[in-house]
Amino acid sequence: MTRVRNYERRRYKSLDQRLVNHLESRIIERYLDELCLPGGSILDIPCGYGRFVPVLRQRAATVVGGDRKLAMLQRMRERFEQEVGVVQMLSSALPFTDDSFDVVTCIRLMQHIHAADDRWATYAEIARVASRGAVVTVYLDTFAHRFVHRARRLKRLTRDRLDELEARLPALGLRLRNHARILPGLHAQMVLQLETCKPAQSR
Repeated sequence: MTRVRNYERRRYKSLDQRLVNHLESRIIERYLDELCLPGGSILDIPCGYGRFVPVLRQRAATVVGGDRKLAMLQRMRERFEQEVGVVQMLSSALPFTDDSFDVVTCIRLMQHIHAADDRWATYAEIARVASRGAVVTVYLDTFAHRFVHRARRLKRLTRDRLDELEARLPALGLRLRNHARILPGLHAQMVLQLETCKPAQSR
C-alpha cells in the first residue's frame, strides 16, 4: 500500500505531467458527457488508485473500478469506501455479463499490452459489457515522443495505428465515433470515443 500511495503522490506532479493530465481529462470528460445517461453506470479499467473516480461519479450513479493489482483496489476502497465497487480482474476476461454497464473507460492501459491478441481481446470484452460505448486511450507514434522515450530509456510502450483501429474495431462490436490527441505532434497519447455497434441479436 505504501508503494501505491507514493506513486499516487508523485504521479502528475511535474509541470509537463500536470499539463498532460489537464488536457487528457478535458477530452475524456467531454466524451463521457456525450455517452453517459443520467443514472447510468460506468466500469473503469484499470482503475488504479482512482484517478478518474471523481469525474466518473459526477456522470454515473454506479461506478465500478477494476484492476489486476490488489494494492490498487485496496487504495480505491480506502479513498472512496462504499461509493465505488472494486473488482480484481483482467481486462481481457471481464467477470461481467453482456451489457452490464452503459460505458467503459479504459485509460492508459492499451500501450502496456504488448501482445496484439490481448489488446484485441480487451476491445472485444469492452464491447461485450458496454451497452452504449467506451472512452479508451491509445498511443500513436510521433517522432518527438519516440525520441524522448528512447533518450530517457523509458519502459517499452506499444503504439497503435488509427487506420487499423478503424478497420478492425467494428468486427469486435465497437465503432470509432471521435478521437483527439492530447498534444498533436508532441505527445503520443490519443483519446478515442467509441460507440457500440453490436448485431441486433446480441443486444
